[in-house]
Parts: sequence; C-alpha cells; structure tokens
Amino acid sequence: MASKYSIAMLAVAGLALASVSGCAGPYRDLDEDSLSEREVPDSLPEYALEDFDHDTTRWVGEYKEDQLWLSEGTATRSVCLLVYPDDENWIAGCGGLQLGLGRGAGAEYLVLPDDTDPPSDATAISSNVYVLGD
Repeated sequence: MASKYSIAMLAVAGLALASVSGCAGPYRDLDEDSLSEREVPDSLPEYALEDFDHDTTRWVGEYKEDQLWLSEGTATRSVCLLVYPDDENWIAGCGGLQLGLGRGAGAEYLVLPDDTDPPSDATAISSNVYVLGD
C-alpha cells in the first residue's frame, strides 16, 4: 500500500512531467521563421545530422568563422546544434533542454530555452544560442 508521502511525490512528479512533455522546449529560434535561407552544407557526412529533425533545422547565426544551425532533436525533448566552420572542423550535438557544445580550445556554444538567463559572460548569437569564451 502506498503512503500519503509516496502518493504526493508521484503527483508532483506527474505534474513536472506533464509540464515539460511534448516538443523539445520553448525555443523562439525554432518557433520563428528562419533568419536565412541558408541550407546545411551538402558536404557534411550523412551521420552528422542523424539526430536532427530536418524539418525544424534552421540557420540561427554565425560567430567568427562558425555558421550555426539549430534543430529539434529526433529524441523526445531534445535540441541539436551544428557548428560549421568548414568541411573538416564541424561539430554537431544534441541534448536535453539545455545544450553545451565546443571543440576544446576556443568558443563554447550554449543553447538555452526561452526565459533562461545566460551566464554573465555569454554573448547572444540568437534568441536561444550563446557563445562563451574565445
């Protein structure tokens, strides 16, 4: 038999899950029209974007030599970012509601949902994508 405590915990967990289920998250960048008609480079290998929802992938900006594309992920409640300076040095990754992606030395990119305060040393690239360091 479940105690009142465990029932209350299940109810709280159910409310939390209900409030975050559904799309990848509240990302203005994915809700608004793309800033550009830039296509993801054809030169990327097929596996590079295998976790990206291609219907939602859009160019969101650039930082130095890096071109940035954001997408909902194919996994439930995930968001993906492609950082593309050239055919050899690109990186792509997907994660939960927040995502950090970097190549080691240099810039680190953050994807944050709407109404999330970025770190004080972050520079906005778009509504949801920020860069740290470099």
